[in-house]
Amino acid sequence: MPRSLRLNPAIRSSTLAVLISGALAISSNSAFPASCTVHSGATRATVIELFTSEGCSSCPPADRWLSGFVNKLTQASPIIPLAFHVDYWDYIGWKDRFASAKFTARQRERVRSNRGSFAYTPQILINGRDSSTWRAIRVPGKLDPTATSTPGAELAMHIDTHQNGKISVDLETKLLDASDEGRAVVYLALFENGLSSSVAAGENTGRQLHHDFVVREWIGPLPVGQPGGEMTRHVFMRPDVVPENTGVAALVELTDGSRLLQALSGPLCHGAGS
Repeated sequence: MPRSLRLNPAIRSSTLAVLISGALAISSNSAFPASCTVHSGATRATVIELFTSEGCSSCPPADRWLSGFVNKLTQASPIIPLAFHVDYWDYIGWKDRFASAKFTARQRERVRSNRGSFAYTPQILINGRDSSTWRAIRVPGKLDPTATSTPGAELAMHIDTHQNGKISVDLETKLLDASDEGRAVVYLALFENGLSSSVAAGENTGRQLHHDFVVREWIGPLPVGQPGGEMTRHVFMRPDVVPENTGVAALVELTDGSRLLQALSGPLCHGAGS
């Protein structure tokens, strides 16, 4: 005949804690993997590239201006802000932990494509062209309306987020002009919001700096060869980023940087796929 098992209060409490802990773990695990798909619009997106450094005393106003776009971006106004922290300020005594030689190389390529004479910080480029718009308006998160432009490509990006820091990206690129075949390349950027540093040396000594849209990883150039459509695949392994604050951007441009064809960004997904 079956008998009920009666636990003393201490054992019941311990058992309940284990069960709750297990349930929370299952609930957390059920949020991964998560999938999202985003598509480019009928007009070309506006890409803002900020070249900045924690070692530069004139950079925090530009950082704050870029941060103003957080929570203001919609599908109706496709603006893609990206902050590239360059490494050539590190020599003055403060090493910017977000800086990379890759980002410095990106800025120098932009300078060459614009036929500029030197790189500087803070420098803001809008669709690849040097711009002082942010200095003129000085309103965080505001950008003067720019003329809409016909895109040179259609993009669809599928992002899979996994619990172990694995982020899989599949980007489908369809060139709209056959003459761009062999001249187009794609770049992928993993970016993160809500970052900060307490600066202990250099021009910003003693300041707490806050950053958004920080490029944590930059991949490319990758070839785009077929006007009818091509798939680009990449896997980021970044357990150090906060998924809720992280996104992926894709830029398709001509090899010489003379023209942005299209761009697209999307956040990492959480929970059930969409």
